[in-house]
Amino acid sequence: MATISTDANGLLGLLQLASPSLPIGGFSYSQALEAAIAAGNVTDETSAQSWMLAGLTVQAQCDAALVVLSQRAWQAADLRELRRINEFAMATRESAELRLECEQMGASLARWVRELDLGSSLSRAQLRELAPLSLPVAYGYVAHHLRIVEASTVLGWLFSWLENQVAVVVKAVPLGQSAGQRLLLGLRESVTLAAGQALDLALDDIHSCSPMLAVLSARHETQYCRLFRS
Repeated sequence: MATISTDANGLLGLLQLASPSLPIGGFSYSQALEAAIAAGNVTDETSAQSWMLAGLTVQAQCDAALVVLSQRAWQAADLRELRRINEFAMATRESAELRLECEQMGASLARWVRELDLGSSLSRAQLRELAPLSLPVAYGYVAHHLRIVEASTVLGWLFSWLENQVAVVVKAVPLGQSAGQRLLLGLRESVTLAAGQALDLALDDIHSCSPMLAVLSARHETQYCRLFRS
């Protein structure tokens, strides 16, 4: 029988964490992409790709970097730093919908952690202390306890974000499944570049300045017809 490398445990953990079947409700959010479609900013495969390229830049500068810093803080058992990262993550939400999304998905991931008894009782208690819990900090917790290496964690986060955005345009533009797969294939290098940028940032370097995203997200809150919660 062939021997499977011990690195397989980390890979399997990554696949589980990045899976769309992870029960945290990511499929119900578009992160303002639905509003961009309604406004005519995203109408076809080309404009969808432009939106996602810009989104990867925003992710690299903020949430993906927060995930990396969170995983490092969990590894160091630095609760003070985790509180700082969590508060910063919440402060970077630029609309009510984006904050609710971050809180709901963070709470859902924390519930998943409790149901699976992931980590020690002490670490789970520390996770409970971080309330309201942001999704990046919860994601970093899971990545640490599933023994996923940092580079893989951030790639998984970014690919999950991209896959969700593709699912939104396939449903709401609508684009065909083949167009969605072309987007995923064509943006692989951009995902890798964004991951590299996120790995290099300190907390003081992170920002979420994205005025168009903020405006569209705020507009989505009163959009008449919508499929998604953000």
